Amino acid sequence: MHTKIVIDAGATTMKWAIIHPDGSVIKRESAGWNASVAVPFPDLSPELLITLRNCNNLYFYGAGVSSQEKRDLLKNTLHNFNPLIQIEVYSDLVAAARALFTSQTGPKYGVVCILGTGSNVAYYEDDKLHYRTPSLGYLLSDEGSGNKIGSAVIKSYFYNTMPSEVSTLFASSYDIHKEAFLTQIYHKSQANKFLASYAAFLSTIDHPWKDALLMTQFRELIEAKILPHKNFLSVPIGFVGSIANVFSKQLEESCKKYDIHNIQIIANPIDRLVDYHKRRT
Repeated sequence: MHTKIVIDAGATTMKWAIIHPDGSVIKRESAGWNASVAVPFPDLSPELLITLRNCNNLYFYGAGVSSQEKRDLLKNTLHNFNPLIQIEVYSDLVAAARALFTSQTGPKYGVVCILGTGSNVAYYEDDKLHYRTPSLGYLLSDEGSGNKIGSAVIKSYFYNTMPSEVSTLFASSYDIHKEAFLTQIYHKSQANKFLASYAAFLSTIDHPWKDALLMTQFRELIEAKILPHKNFLSVPIGFVGSIANVFSKQLEESCKKYDIHNIQIIANPIDRLVDYHKRRT
């Protein structure tokens, strides 16, 4: 058995699992990266650079790598660290699907949903994804994501529809000014990641306004991306990502309103991906 690296790359954080020949696993994190956003591959720590140079196989899962052009670009970037490394590149949805539906005891098919900085949904079966609706990027799509939830929080604050007690707490938590905020959104990179950072505010409060906002966002996700799957009531549905995990209560309540009960939620897929690739040895 050779040394393997499994990478689960989100827009905010890139999670690494280094699988050594003896089966032991070391986990690390680095800055996030999304191939669909025009930013360079993030700088890596000396430890991760050394690990890459001494690795035999790398399995990279990330957003924005669905096209062959993006996969080839990523492979070329990673080969700069180690020209001999064997690289396989998969989308973040494949990562979520393998984590949710390839265990030795659980279901082997279902609707897979990513809810993190961005969002995406597909039906998974026989290690293949089947899309009912395309991902259109963070400007047109991303229903139910941190990006869209953060945007809704900001709009509520500036539109003065946020309850006064919540607005006071928000203003004390963030030094936010409209002009500086708009400059960040429209003139700097990674606007989706910036907007998603405001979704974290909701995890600090307990208020009916919060529940209503989240359930509105999750309703948009369900209606746009899950209901188009005609068999959604007869197959398991799995959610992966920080938003799904942190706001699981509101997500589960939203699903119940559409009679969706057969669901599972995991924060991130890296541990299950490690098990998946260990089994493939």
